[in-house]
Amino acid sequence: MLRRVAFSLFELPIAVGLGFAAFWGVFALGCAITHCVDVSGAGWMLLGMIAGPLLALVFWIAMWRVGPRFRRRLIWDAVALVVGVGAYAVPVILSEIETARSVAASRNRATDLERARPEAGPDKGTSAPNLRIERPR
Repeated sequence: MLRRVAFSLFELPIAVGLGFAAFWGVFALGCAITHCVDVSGAGWMLLGMIAGPLLALVFWIAMWRVGPRFRRRLIWDAVALVVGVGAYAVPVILSEIETARSVAASRNRATDLERARPEAGPDKGTSAPNLRIERPR
């Protein structure tokens, strides 16, 4: 029994990391889907605060029950690390992609508006009318 507890203490940091990744994954993915602004993401944060520690506790108890069989524990630890990294990285990557798309769309809109100015004349979009330098004739 003491050996199981001692071996399960090694999995405690992995369980905490897995729980944090689950919290961040639920929060970031939920806010990426629903476009959270200010306090509107509080529900996703609370859901992540429940899911993260619960997953960490379930993983830690499962590792405690596996016992000191080292080879099986390494497989479960590797699976937990892959799931943790994936739960953290996928929502962050999706959020960055959405941010890049919105920035590109706003740049395209600004460029289209600049080119559509009626006073731009034949050299559309080169410079604003108040910035042009008139050459003496």
